Amino acid sequence: MHIAIDARVINSGTGTYVAKLLEYLQEIDHNNTYSVLVREKDKDYWKPVAPNFTVRVAEFDNYSFAEQLGYKKLLDELNPDLVHFCMPQQPLFYKGARVTTMHDMTLLNTYNTDKNWLVFHAKQFVGRFVWKRIATLSDHVIAISQNTKREYQEFSHIPDEKISVVYESGEVLKGELQPYDTLPFSDFIMYVGQQPDFKNIRRLMDAHQLLLAK
Repeated sequence: MHIAIDARVINSGTGTYVAKLLEYLQEIDHNNTYSVLVREKDKDYWKPVAPNFTVRVAEFDNYSFAEQLGYKKLLDELNPDLVHFCMPQQPLFYKGARVTTMHDMTLLNTYNTDKNWLVFHAKQFVGRFVWKRIATLSDHVIAISQNTKREYQEFSHIPDEKISVVYESGEVLKGELQPYDTLPFSDFIMYVGQQPDFKNIRRLMDAHQLLLAK
């Protein structure tokens, strides 16, 4: 079986999902053949260690005409038995079997002031149409949480039998942790994610300081 995995976001925060999926697939699946589709800049970012995995370039911007036309053509030429779109952006006219992972509804529910206003709202407009079509086009949808499943079902009315929750796992620790003996604070909150405006991290920090002042 030939499986194509849309890994165009692999070099990003959400791309960790894709990277770990590929890492562990290589360990457990030595029978199927995989085409891992990445952007040109990331063709050397992830290197397969299993012979049944091949990296291919898919240089198509998200929510673009090139994605709808050029990406479809590439997939038609690859002719995989199944495509796993690890993000909702995908060519709608592609006719092959597909599975889509839905991470959250952030794009549709928020406004990111870090982005160009016109470009962001254009993507949001296209996204609403694409995400509704995914519910019909996908053979199955993977949601990473019950909340994502609920929100996406409310938005798209996808039936229960077409959507499943598959939780993301924490990393298995190999070796022993090396503790820090000296820290500048006895109590602290550590945030290790990205800090785009829509995540509201700055207001969370301000709220925390207000609580400390009470």
